[in-house]
Amino acid sequence: MEVSQLVKSNFLYGTVFGCKWLYKGHLTCPDLFKNRASSGTVRVSHLMMKSKLSGETVFGGKRLNTRHLTCLTLFKNIGAGETLACAPVFKGLDLTVETRQRSDRNPRTFSSSMRTLQTSRRQISLDRPLVMGILNVTPDSFSDGGAFLAVDDAVRQAERLIGEGADIIDIGGESTRPGSERVAAEIEIGRVVPVIDAISKRFDVAISIDTSKSAVAVAAMDAGAEIINDISGLRFDAKVADVAARTNSGLVLMHSCGEFETMHSKPAARDIFAEVSTDLKRSVAEAKLAGVADANIVLDVGIGFGKTLEQNLELIAKLDRLVNEFAAYPILVGTSRKSFIGKILGGVPPSERLGGSIASALIAIQNGAKIVRVHDVKETVAAIKIAAAIAGESSP
Repeated sequence: MEVSQLVKSNFLYGTVFGCKWLYKGHLTCPDLFKNRASSGTVRVSHLMMKSKLSGETVFGGKRLNTRHLTCLTLFKNIGAGETLACAPVFKGLDLTVETRQRSDRNPRTFSSSMRTLQTSRRQISLDRPLVMGILNVTPDSFSDGGAFLAVDDAVRQAERLIGEGADIIDIGGESTRPGSERVAAEIEIGRVVPVIDAISKRFDVAISIDTSKSAVAVAAMDAGAEIINDISGLRFDAKVADVAARTNSGLVLMHSCGEFETMHSKPAARDIFAEVSTDLKRSVAEAKLAGVADANIVLDVGIGFGKTLEQNLELIAKLDRLVNEFAAYPILVGTSRKSFIGKILGGVPPSERLGGSIASALIAIQNGAKIVRVHDVKETVAAIKIAAAIAGESSP
């Protein structure tokens, strides 16, 4: 049975996110509803085997990895008391959909139904949360500036991060901390290319280049990188998308606002979710116009970039809103050692923000993040394993 035949109703205006919960291949949402990509079909018997309706909960034979599926998880923007005429599925019964607060929803799991991230060298499974280890080869990064300027030091640090469980090594040659200044592409290339070349020749690990310059991206791809991590979301240099499309690399598009020098000082938007959503839609559209495939795109909400303390916390706490809105793309969250953690903990320096970094990463994963970008790989991987074990799921 084609997905488009599953529900026929004039009352339905929402979007199904069931594919996030069901086993791979059982449901692909978007033939059923508008504006979502779909690649498969669903058998009603798999989704609603011997189904029985009770209030706002649907119980199915093969559903949710033995979890209950609430209608609020499946349907968005349906008012209380509205009904779905679902005769083909529910044998003539109407289902009343109740709206509830977020605290009543089933928690998100630590496993993922999204399949892979395509890069220029491999497909990376997204069946579990990925850990991106940070490797800054800059003299002035806020946390580890100057520690890994020498190529040998950088390679040793990469080896340590890989040994601790990093899935991706993110290499940056230009600091984006508050007060940092733009560096020339030639200087950035001189910092990152020798490191990328050495790491790619020694280790079989996905390498990301943290840059918003197309010239740096080209040099990094040639040296062995396979993902471009653009903190400007293509605002600073639209040709970054051309590089990603030409090389078939992964492309991380982050939300930020203002120019490089004003990213952290520009007044925050009043509605942070509307701002982030609008900007991510713009960057995705630009990337796709350049020829970047959906399978290569990752979105980053830009924690700490032009946002207040309260907005950073809200984005993490309600990340599922953006996860659902951008269901076709994995979401990356980077909170590691950032200043909002220091503020909450009474002004502690970056070296004392480990606990806050881990806590915020776990909440982000619980709320749908597929990739977390961190300095402390060992501790983060261990925390994810414990959380997954408690949830009864697989872990890194």
